[in-house]
Amino acid sequence: YSFCTLLVKGHQKRKKKKTAKMDREQEIMKYLMAHDPELYKKFMKSLPPKVFGRVRALQGLEEEHKEHRLEFEKELSELKAKYAALYKPLFDQRKAIVAGQEVATVEQMEKGKAYMEKKAIDSDDEEDDKPPAVDITMSVSEKAKEGIPNFWLTVLENHPLTKEMIQEWDKPVLEKVTDVVLEEDAASFRLIFEFAANEYFENDKLIKTYVTEIDNGVYGVKDILGDEIQWKEGKDVTVKKEKKKQKSGK
Repeated sequence: YSFCTLLVKGHQKRKKKKTAKMDREQEIMKYLMAHDPELYKKFMKSLPPKVFGRVRALQGLEEEHKEHRLEFEKELSELKAKYAALYKPLFDQRKAIVAGQEVATVEQMEKGKAYMEKKAIDSDDEEDDKPPAVDITMSVSEKAKEGIPNFWLTVLENHPLTKEMIQEWDKPVLEKVTDVVLEEDAASFRLIFEFAANEYFENDKLIKTYVTEIDNGVYGVKDILGDEIQWKEGKDVTVKKEKKKQKSGK
């Protein structure tokens, strides 16, 4: 798949892999409870008394687990919101520096330098991870306002989850990405790709939404939704262009 082809896909369903196994009677019981209450009652009555009691015990455990799970989801949502508020100013500064709207401060560069030097010390291969020398006083200049060219293209080309998707025809489009934002709520998460004005499409942002669910304690993606790309005429990079062969004259 091309990276842009994945962005243009409007809606698709993904099969979830179940990682939890449940007792057969428990599976049947839950299905019948949801779809056929009368048949569920008959099924329960058909169980030997000892098994019936054990199944009832499982029902109680299942309900207790649901209560804990709901409390967990509530606290997790609050924790995510707390840290999202802490992340936002950092991501805003990153966006401004990448776009050349702000110049990185000496303090920011010193922090980055200290981190990279520590990383090199902790690494097994110090030579490969050793950061290049940077003249910080020269970096804080008008020239630094040019930002970091092709930042997000470089990120996506080197990320293990996206690098195999990117084809040559994707690159000119991804050069126009100005920011990538992650937003989350209890039922979904969204990847927002923001773009500079470009010759390929009218959209200034494209949003990919992943609708999530928890089924029997297993977290998974139920649906994937994507914005429609408003391609400019003749600029859809996901469509293969075929050259017309000219007929030779007789």
